Amino acid sequence: MKKSIITGPPFSGKSTLVKLLRNSYPDFEIAELDEKLVELNNGIWPSDEFTRDTVLLPKVFEETLSKGGEFIFFASYISLENIKRAKEGGFTLIQLMCPTEILIKRNTQKDKNRQIEMSKNVAYQKKIERLNLPDIVINCANSPIQVAEELLAALEIHS
Repeated sequence: MKKSIITGPPFSGKSTLVKLLRNSYPDFEIAELDEKLVELNNGIWPSDEFTRDTVLLPKVFEETLSKGGEFIFFASYISLENIKRAKEGGFTLIQLMCPTEILIKRNTQKDKNRQIEMSKNVAYQKKIERLNLPDIVINCANSPIQVAEELLAALEIHS
């Protein structure tokens, strides 16, 4: 297994994969951006964007980038600068991508604010892909089992 960052837009299956990996491989060190933000903000989601983006996110990424050994980090957003720093630090970048229509279908709440966030994040993920930053791109439109199998292969984990 490698040090890996797994990124993808909202509803691409990151949380499902975190649960699967934690259940199947309890000894792995796995972190997830939203959980880290809540943890750093005393157990509350940081609704203040300024604090989240200028105080908490930098702390999460500094901690992530300082990791040695085997480590898996899931996040929907990572700045281009931090992606480049992570890759220089030996991280593999794995990107989950699928059509926006599928992501919208997966969003059962149809929350308009979440849709706007998703659209911005999908555009950002496409930019990451156009810049050829991902080492591996996994089609998250496939079944969760197929996505998990591809991810395990990318992480060089044999089930």
